[in-house]
Amino acid sequence: MKQLHIAASAILAIVVAGCGGGGSAPSSAPIAAPSPSASGANGSGGQAKATGTASFTIRVPVAGASSSSASRKRPAYVSPNTASVTFAVGGTVTNTVNIQAGVAPCGAPSGGTFTCTAQANVPTGQDTIVVTAYSAPSGGGSVLSRNSVVQTIMAGANNPITLALNGVVTSVSFALSTNTVATGTTTTVTATLDATDASAATIVGPGSLIDTSGNPVVPTLTNSDTSGEFVATEHGAGTTSITWSIAYNGSSAVPSATFGIAGTSFTVTPQTVSVAALSASVSSITLNGTGTDSFSVTESGYSGSYTVVSDNTAAVTVTSPVTAGNGTTTIPFNAVASGTAHITVTDSFNESVVVPVTVTVSNVTVQGNAKGKGR
Repeated sequence: MKQLHIAASAILAIVVAGCGGGGSAPSSAPIAAPSPSASGANGSGGQAKATGTASFTIRVPVAGASSSSASRKRPAYVSPNTASVTFAVGGTVTNTVNIQAGVAPCGAPSGGTFTCTAQANVPTGQDTIVVTAYSAPSGGGSVLSRNSVVQTIMAGANNPITLALNGVVTSVSFALSTNTVATGTTTTVTATLDATDASAATIVGPGSLIDTSGNPVVPTLTNSDTSGEFVATEHGAGTTSITWSIAYNGSSAVPSATFGIAGTSFTVTPQTVSVAALSASVSSITLNGTGTDSFSVTESGYSGSYTVVSDNTAAVTVTSPVTAGNGTTTIPFNAVASGTAHITVTDSFNESVVVPVTVTVSNVTVQGNAKGKGR
């Protein structure tokens, strides 16, 4: 199954220098938007307590670069439309960094990405650091991704912090790898959910999906089939790379199954998988006279044979079995006398189609005039 392509996750390597140290862990709770400080782009706000210096590095994909070239150079992904990143502690932004290739603190593009390295003032002690990526400079525009990490800053130690930004979802789309399966052929259908951020970039990479309020977006697949003919299995739960493999067992008891997405506030159009059932080219046949004739049946993907039965061999005879063709198969029969026969064509999965055949044979009697008789 095509995989879930989901955008705007980034891994930030934050190295705390000076008065810093201690372990860290990302927060799973909803992340509140920080309040802006008086500091401008690439500046820092004052803190009432002692601070350390957090050095951070972020690799940004170049807009329009191929995903393959970019992925070779970076361990994670951030929206290519990121224009600034803010750092907040205690709900107040302490530093804002503008993101532009070739403009300090960002380097020139290389291998599909460019790298930005900057510093932020971080108070000593235990801090909750919120990192937010925006679509416009100076913390403006739309939020593209965000996450927080709790870090104990201790004097006299350097503390590298790894943080995966969670993509902020503004829209989703849903698709299946195919909408038709063949009767009698076990098939796996892939369900794919694509999520995009406010800049219309597809969200991919580590981290998870969140809404604009910071709440987790946890999509689940709905399945209208309860018989077991279609069984879905989720892959990558809790990540941005969620896909579902839908196993079809080859039966035709359920002619179709409809799949949708639940667990999000986004509107998603449900998708249906239909079973390509056995069908005949005609609904009935009427013949005047005897002789050979035929009709065809269609069953996509079927490669077995068909059992053909006439319920009135006095009127119509058939040949059985008949080997299936490439999707369409010709069913021959022979009309031998007046009457109606129902020809039943059945595949190896007991799916059948019935075609009535009516044969009319006219008996003509020719009468002549007697000659040479007198009165």
